[in-house]
Amino acid sequence: VGDIIDVVAYGAFVLADHYTKAEDDAMLALKSNQATTYTKTEDDIMLALKANLNSPALVNPTINGVAQSGYTGFKNYIINGGFDIWQRGNNIPVGGAPTYTADRWLVAVDTSSNVYRGGGTNENGSVAINATTTIGYGYVKHRIESANSKSLVGKDATLSLGLYSTSSLGFTVRINIPDGVDTYTTITQHGSQFNYTHTGSNNWENIEVPLSSLPYSAANGIEIMIEFSNVPLNGVVAITSAQLEEGSVATPFEQRPIGLELSLCQRYYEKSYPYAIKPGTASTQGSVYMGGVVDNTGSGLLPIRFKVEKRAWNSSGFLSYSENGSAGGFNWWSATLGNTKTVPNTNYMGTAGGMLWRASTANPFAGFVVNGQWTYDCEIY
Repeated sequence: VGDIIDVVAYGAFVLADHYTKAEDDAMLALKSNQATTYTKTEDDIMLALKANLNSPALVNPTINGVAQSGYTGFKNYIINGGFDIWQRGNNIPVGGAPTYTADRWLVAVDTSSNVYRGGGTNENGSVAINATTTIGYGYVKHRIESANSKSLVGKDATLSLGLYSTSSLGFTVRINIPDGVDTYTTITQHGSQFNYTHTGSNNWENIEVPLSSLPYSAANGIEIMIEFSNVPLNGVVAITSAQLEEGSVATPFEQRPIGLELSLCQRYYEKSYPYAIKPGTASTQGSVYMGGVVDNTGSGLLPIRFKVEKRAWNSSGFLSYSENGSAGGFNWWSATLGNTKTVPNTNYMGTAGGMLWRASTANPFAGFVVNGQWTYDCEIY
């Protein structure tokens, strides 16, 4: 073991059929037991070790020009780039205002259309837009949170994704930087737009978009915007396998465990419903159902704990539903007040959850029961 350490520590000998006397002397000086000479067996061992030491197998590999450690996960800065997570439902109508469809993906079109989870490449899903009326213009956006984008400042990066279209049409990819932290009121485009014409062959066509030297302002966040136009009636466009990674070369799409990807998405959106049930559906599965907790003023209290801590608290992002699927409040019942539907107060809530409550007086909620469902949205709009 001492000899192995000595050779690795010295590490500057030229590989040869044997060691020179000078090399032997240098190694002897390092060797703790100070033997008068090395045996042939010891020389052979050290030669073998030196050959291995010079082998690329013992050097940290590089991927996309970036030196890697033993752990190389999380190269993709895009969350849900495989379009496998759809907490809001697998089929969402859109038109006009930008709408979150697949988790972390905004879609907008100038006419009413249908967005659904389609098939993709690399065993991934896709965000697919079906033109139920002719689409003159539309886009799909992904916004990378500032807490993640800041590590790309000053570096080159590569965006890769797959595009699908039932007709020949043009796509434009833009990289935008917000002028405020996670605030997209005003933006600055980084570099030139990337234009691509799809053949309309009903096949997936892959593109790569180079991003050179991302500016200091990329610490505010990064927006990936894919625009399209002139989609004919009943035409379909789709995007799959979206990946943004450090370096100048696109590498294979990073497959992350589905449970991990879901938890990454839940930093921005969460619901009480089970994953497979669309919010606003009449269902008791996963619903809040609790009774008997009141404060000293008689107000009904309901603790809520998020599964994943959120990026921010936004009181307008918390929506409540009755168990029959109608929005606008939980059902609160007590012997005094009967069954009433009321939106709870949220001023004791935060990024980890907190306490919902319904104000009352004279202890009318003694023995109360509350039930319903909820969603919480703190996406980057």
